[in-house]
Amino acid sequence: MGRKMLKITRLWSASKCGRKLIVQATGTVSSLPFYFLAKGKSWSFCLAPTSDDDPTVLSACWAGIIFTVNPKGYYEEQPYSDAGYISLEQAQTLIEHASHNYLQAIQSAEQ
Repeated sequence: MGRKMLKITRLWSASKCGRKLIVQATGTVSSLPFYFLAKGKSWSFCLAPTSDDDPTVLSACWAGIIFTVNPKGYYEEQPYSDAGYISLEQAQTLIEHASHNYLQAIQSAEQ
């Protein structure tokens, strides 16, 4: 995937009493906004269908669905032991992986 297609605008972790609880990121893939969340025992990546949609709202609606590509956007959720404790570098790798999966799915659907 070309670097121009993925742009991470914000990547951060939140902690309480020195313990990381969640890792989050926002940005765009092919100009569409995404939201990444790692917490508990899983991570999720949600891509909005248009630049006007909020991927954080869609992510909350699709929580628990493993994978979907449809006109309403893209959502992927995967198990990950102690997801809230991943490094920001690991989060970036997962975001790149999910972005690649999305682009592959779109390319396959167009063929």
